[in-house]
Amino acid sequence: MNLYANFVVRNRVLFLLFSLALTLFLGFQLKNLNVIVDADELLPKSHPFVQVTERVQNLFGNRFTVVIGITPKTGDVYTPETMAKVFKATQILANTPGVTPGNIQSLAAPRAKDISGNADGLVVARLMDHPPASLSEAQAIRARLSENPAYKDILVSKDGKTAAIYVEFRKDPEGFTAVMDKVQKAIAPIKDNSVRITVSGQPVFLGLTETYSSRMVWLLPMAILLIGVIHLEAFRTLQGLILPLVTAVLALIWSLGLMTMAGVHLDPFNNVTPILILAVAAGHAVQMLKRYYEEFDRLRDEEGVEPHEANRLAVIAAMVKVGPVMLIACGVACLSFFSLIWFDIQAVRTFGVMSGLGIASVVAVELTFTPALRA
Repeated sequence: MNLYANFVVRNRVLFLLFSLALTLFLGFQLKNLNVIVDADELLPKSHPFVQVTERVQNLFGNRFTVVIGITPKTGDVYTPETMAKVFKATQILANTPGVTPGNIQSLAAPRAKDISGNADGLVVARLMDHPPASLSEAQAIRARLSENPAYKDILVSKDGKTAAIYVEFRKDPEGFTAVMDKVQKAIAPIKDNSVRITVSGQPVFLGLTETYSSRMVWLLPMAILLIGVIHLEAFRTLQGLILPLVTAVLALIWSLGLMTMAGVHLDPFNNVTPILILAVAAGHAVQMLKRYYEEFDRLRDEEGVEPHEANRLAVIAAMVKVGPVMLIACGVACLSFFSLIWFDIQAVRTFGVMSGLGIASVVAVELTFTPALRA
């Protein structure tokens, strides 16, 4: 460790330039980092119940279903105006990318049939194949619906005040926020003051989960600020304030950049992991900084070494005395987190890999960039 510490101090400019170049490269990758909910990543793939569920969903669909309720503020849904909105929204959704058109269900859906009988046999026609032009046409749709009990309380509520549209989405690689954006674009043309539109379903919940998880973008800086304030109170120096935070931020950029390059995304259950990495990084950086100050004060007060030389020697001494302990502690932590890759749940594996990479990055930064900068 003594040879390595001297090597870092002698070549500090090269270490700084390399670290900054690596940080810029990995930081550039973060533009592709997203918080995405993938329901498949939260379940054990090998479990027979999960496998059967996936087979059923692949066969019959109906996995990510959004239910849209259209409720007129006055009267019921059996008016030309409300029926026209149901028809238009159904058409837009049927042509929306990511939707399974054959699984759309509403009064205006092609699969919603009016089945009746006559002397020649069965007559099958759509419940509504065009927007009604008059109140009598709208009431005729009501009559046809009442003759088909299979749709009772499904396409229209029992009180007749809400019409429902059921639309199934395929899994979107951009997450459920993208799915809900498509839903909002589809219902935007029918929104006005005459109706109240309500959207429900699993994608709504998961999309909001992604939205709230994205708040980590400003929660993380708040955590950095609070840790900085604590460091300033403890050390009362600019170095004590800045360098531990620089170590933490660089470790975050390196670990998140590597994950992004590997195609791994954050999910709502792992997006708090950066704060865990931040806390670990700040803790190890403080240990190194504390030993540096102790060595610097000893060299100045007891041996009378001039400040520039005392600074160089203190950097080396801190690395020699704390470096091996940091390597062992962080090595054990990394192996512990990396062991989670044996779990059958992808979210747990992501947590393990992300945490392990973060701690490994802490060691790399604290034994290269930070001593070079301090020297």
